[in-house]
This record gives sequence, C-alpha cells and structure tokens, in this order.
Amino acid sequence: MTDAPVLVVTALGDVTADLVLAELYGRGVPVVRLDPAADLPTTATMSARIDQGFFTGDVTTATRHIDLSRVSSV
Repeated sequence: MTDAPVLVVTALGDVTADLVLAELYGRGVPVVRLDPAADLPTTATMSARIDQGFFTGDVTTATRHIDLSRVSSV
C-alpha cells in the first residue's frame, strides 16, 4: 500500500480506465478520477503550477481532493 495518490484523467465511460482503477483500489492506492469534459468547471476545480520542475496545486472533485505535489502518477 502507498499513500502517494494517482490522478486518472479520463472519461467516465472509459471501461479500460475502470479496470485500472479497480486494480489500484485493490492495491490500496489512493486514486482521483477526473473527467475534464464533465467535471470542469461544474463539479471540480483545479489549480496547477510548475515550480522549479515540480507540480504544485490541487484538484478537487465532488468526492475527492488531491494535492498535486504528492501525485505519484497521472
């Protein structure tokens, strides 16, 4: 198990992503799924910045929050 979250940017109907998400959940990996077409700007907010080669900022959806500086993978 890891506490470094994964940000999955995909459409809600992406069945391949559903399989990946199920595997990540099964491994105890914290995951935030973001569908930019459906979530932004109505049910989610995002602020991001690259500072000295590192991402900072956050993504907040209706059910999750992720600190981009802690993301292990997108």
